[in-house]
Amino acid sequence: MVAGKYYDTLQEAIDAAEIGSEITVISNTSESSSTTIDKDITINTNNKTLAFLENGRITINEGMEVSIDGNGTITTEDSRGAILNYGDLITNNVTINSPTAGHLYSTIVSLSPGNVTPNNSNIDAMTCEGGIVTINGGQYGNLSGYPNNAGTYIINDGIIEKIALGKGGTCEINKGEIGTIELSDDAGNIDLTIGDIDEQVNSNNPKISNIKTIYGMVTVECIINFYNGIIKECEFDFNGEESIGNVQFNIRNGYKVQKDSNGIVLVEE
Repeated sequence: MVAGKYYDTLQEAIDAAEIGSEITVISNTSESSSTTIDKDITINTNNKTLAFLENGRITINEGMEVSIDGNGTITTEDSRGAILNYGDLITNNVTINSPTAGHLYSTIVSLSPGNVTPNNSNIDAMTCEGGIVTINGGQYGNLSGYPNNAGTYIINDGIIEKIALGKGGTCEINKGEIGTIELSDDAGNIDLTIGDIDEQVNSNNPKISNIKTIYGMVTVECIINFYNGIIKECEFDFNGEESIGNVQFNIRNGYKVQKDSNGIVLVEE
């Protein structure tokens, strides 16, 4: 529904909508065709499920500002993902998943110059190919960056199973719980920052279960800035020379790393 009128498909509602309009999903619905968003709009999922069948997905054009909210669900059978984003996408309290593809494929793919800001959302998997993904709470399966064209992840809070950083990727983790961070085997120029350097060092800051190279490869080039938080396991030796690859560590000034029952932590020198 948009402006009090009902439409059979999301595309028909978008075509009829004025710039800045809110489109409300009235009932659980399935769509077999693709949808293109070419104007600034809000989609209120209204606690309903919008299911895209095979070959169905949403494409957000460059320059468009789109918000998806309403505590509903967007799902897809298309292994290419539910949303292909070239614009500026904000998700608020929504679930976006792919029951057939699972975490092997991304449910949101963001390509340059696209940016995504998920707020307290539940998303199976995301791929950032350029642009910035800023996560503000919620639960996420796999975050990845496409090699040679990786973008930036900024994680302000949230629970994330895995982050797979590709060549050129940047990841800033200010708070949250992260399962595994994988560094790809040819990951030149990766920049990983753990902890906000302006925050006081304490146990409420980022918790990382494991940092490792994918498949144990040895050609990783990476900068790890460790400013705050806890790292339970790490393939690299923070106190000495790197154990694998070409990894440079930057530790918070006035602190040193120490291993205790929680893992690797920072303590004042």
